Amino acid sequence: MIDGMGVAPQYPRDDPFTRRMRLHQSLWRADVLGLPFGCGPHATSSLKYGNMLTAEAGDRGLDFLTPEIGAYALRRYLLVWTPARAVDPRGLYERREESANGYSFG
Repeated sequence: MIDGMGVAPQYPRDDPFTRRMRLHQSLWRADVLGLPFGCGPHATSSLKYGNMLTAEAGDRGLDFLTPEIGAYALRRYLLVWTPARAVDPRGLYERREESANGYSFG
């Protein structure tokens, strides 16, 4: 955690590049979106990280720079979805900072 910046806990085992990108995600969430951090990386996770959105913020589509980008991602997901390739669609929305920054880390 970086005191006074509102970025919250960070994953301690990241390599330097991933650490830097997650910090950018955390700053975007805190400074631009003005949102609290959430748990992740899975819907059932209880680990709190600064680069994660809350489920409520993810459900509101705040994981993308614009609502149009979020709508496109959802349309694309629905086009490629099959039972054999099922993915939790919440993953599209719960890590919005990653999408906003153009990086996606699992």
